[in-house]
Amino acid sequence: METIAPSEVVWLICVVVLLLLVVIILLRRRSSIYKKYSEVCAKLATAEAQIIKLKNKKPAHLDQKPLENQKTKNTPQINPSILYENSIKNLEYSLKQIQTLFNEGAASNITVTPILKRAIINTNLMRRTTENLSMALNLPSEKIKFTPVNLRHELTRMYTKNSSRVSANDLSLDIDISGKINTIKTNLPLLQKLLNEFMDNALLYTKSGKITIKASEDKDRIRISIIDTGIGIRLSEQRKIFDLHYRSQDSRATDKPGSGVGLYLCSIIANKLGGNISVKSRLNHGSEFTLELKTDR
Repeated sequence: METIAPSEVVWLICVVVLLLLVVIILLRRRSSIYKKYSEVCAKLATAEAQIIKLKNKKPAHLDQKPLENQKTKNTPQINPSILYENSIKNLEYSLKQIQTLFNEGAASNITVTPILKRAIINTNLMRRTTENLSMALNLPSEKIKFTPVNLRHELTRMYTKNSSRVSANDLSLDIDISGKINTIKTNLPLLQKLLNEFMDNALLYTKSGKITIKASEDKDRIRISIIDTGIGIRLSEQRKIFDLHYRSQDSRATDKPGSGVGLYLCSIIANKLGGNISVKSRLNHGSEFTLELKTDR
């Protein structure tokens, strides 16, 4: 009978240990992927629960008279199913893909991670849409406080806060404050929300060039603008851009995540602050979104 040399025994042990390590690593990766998958499923369930709550809720501003500085028009009916339909379909498709990979034993970081990223983008979009829609429903009937705000300081803070993420998109960020712009009486959280929506849109639709934060004063009014060098908006669409549910039909815009709520919410915030918003845009050259506020409040 042949005996096994000690060196061969050591070699076999090494092979077994190596195989065990490989199995442990694969199991851990699978466990990590499944954990992410479960988290996305939980977020989907939460988002769907919020949708159900919002579906039958009547917008508070349906019973209110139009503001004096608004053109009289029928208040749009909010239809959450339109807002969430694409995101839910995309998210469910991503989760089914991941489940299929698990069932076929083909789940790995390489195959699952890109799908999870898409699922997370759609989950975050639904979360943000839910928050914006809830705010749009409730804000018209809420009482808000106006306090003195150092506008120059606030715009400088906004510039500093967004510099890194603008640079991460290979864009440059400028700030242009002219005139004696200092303190204005307004509601700071609402002002920040509106300007952040403008900034998010500029980042989303600008591939190259720059974004500019601009402020100027003219008699009893202050104008704050976010200007970009992005894809721009067709003239025929500019009147609709602040309508609920509306999204540009430009293929470069429809490829981006969106719900048609953000700019609608901005119009509600502007009215609540006693101001108004407008857009100037040229297709393929960029857009300028402006908030105009009175200084004598």
